[in-house]
Amino acid sequence: GDDAYSVDILLLEDDLYQTNLENESMIRLVNAAPGTEAVTLAVTGESGTLTGDAAYGNATGYNRVNAAEFSGPLELRIGGSRAATIPLDEVNFVPGSVNTVFLVGTPVEAAPLRAVVLSTPSFTDNF
Repeated sequence: GDDAYSVDILLLEDDLYQTNLENESMIRLVNAAPGTEAVTLAVTGESGTLTGDAAYGNATGYNRVNAAEFSGPLELRIGGSRAATIPLDEVNFVPGSVNTVFLVGTPVEAAPLRAVVLSTPSFTDNF
């Protein structure tokens, strides 16, 4: 058979030791969906993006975002297109959190693409 959707293991280490995040949160994007073009995370309807591009099997670096500065729904843009998007429903980036957005699934209808968000509080100097 065609092994187009072979599974690779991607080890990711969370950078939880962030200091002075205050009202900011850290965010990055992981493309875990084989057969997809590179994806970016953006605020729906806005031209800018919150992360860089992540090709399949790759993660972007962390970006700091000010949780108070953006509002509204987020989306994953596939191949840089504002037409080919996957909405992130009701995602709130809590200030002081470290967040990873995963694109999972395949371009095949039987296993559609979707976004999964993992959020972790950061360890600050208060401990």
